[in-house]
Amino acid sequence: MLKLDFNERSDYQPSWLQKIEFCTTELWRYPDRGQLETTIAKFYQVNPEQVFCSNGGDESIYILMRIIAEGSRLILPLPAFSQYTWGKQSWKLSTVEVEANDDLTINWEGVKQSLHDNPGSVLVVTSPNNPTGESITPDALIELLTLAQQSQSWIFLDEAYIEFSEQPSAIKWLNQFDNLVILRTLSKAFGLAGIRLGYLIGSEMLINEFKQRAMPFNVPAPSIAIANVAFTNEALADMQSYTATIKRNREQLREWFIKQDVQVIPSQANFLLLQLNPLKAELLKQVLKRNNISVRLFSEPLLSGCVRITIPYQLDTLLNVLAQVFDPEIICFDMDGVLIDTSQSYDN
Repeated sequence: MLKLDFNERSDYQPSWLQKIEFCTTELWRYPDRGQLETTIAKFYQVNPEQVFCSNGGDESIYILMRIIAEGSRLILPLPAFSQYTWGKQSWKLSTVEVEANDDLTINWEGVKQSLHDNPGSVLVVTSPNNPTGESITPDALIELLTLAQQSQSWIFLDEAYIEFSEQPSAIKWLNQFDNLVILRTLSKAFGLAGIRLGYLIGSEMLINEFKQRAMPFNVPAPSIAIANVAFTNEALADMQSYTATIKRNREQLREWFIKQDVQVIPSQANFLLLQLNPLKAELLKQVLKRNNISVRLFSEPLLSGCVRITIPYQLDTLLNVLAQVFDPEIICFDMDGVLIDTSQSYDN
């Protein structure tokens, strides 16, 4: 199965993982994430007190929802990652949702107005955004951070896909703004979704809010050991080589869709979002499924007919199956409504 539904490394594994030798003699000890937080702090040239390692990015988001529930308000631009929309419902948060523009881009003017009208809030920005792949520009982010300071608010910036973006990380602005917390993960570009390792970088005061609410010993020792290796030169070189290939494949795939007159949203992440007729979207999903390829089909009203496809390292298999839907020799159904592939028949 070629899994192109969860934005993982679907068909390329980090070669350096094979060299890891994990010591099992001290597994009787509770894990200490402090060593890894020091490694990350050194890498980004910040203080260890500015770093918090969590059980995947999901734990950080969970704690964020708890912090907001304790007396703040969430400002959430749409469309948004499902963990944020689920979290605000699950925690019954006081929420200001900023409706998207007609083309599914974020309504930044609406975001700025919401910051002005709701002092003491927490603004969640995902860049590149999930599910669209839209990135915020440095100037736009600085403007939002300045507005947030003026309204005694702070920004939670989700950079899970930043390694695939042409825009720089906001980490370099942490010295300028103390109302910024940045979420990063090893699940996407590093290909380590299975170790469940996310981390936050921000002002010491805000990071301490997360540390105080985290479970003790929240990151397992094997995950800490692997994550430490992820910040070595060999692993970083592998990540950079991988993301460069994904960026090239992303643009190649987008150009292919454009040639087929398929509406595809420009993306700075490791996926593309297609805007299709809902019936065509379902057909695409089923044809891909029959060829052992899984993609994400959205059902909520805002994203009706949208299909998100993670960019694979090798494009050929995906392109061959996509051609059956968007550039077929002939489309034929049997009596049960099952799509028949005649591309290899003698009738072509």
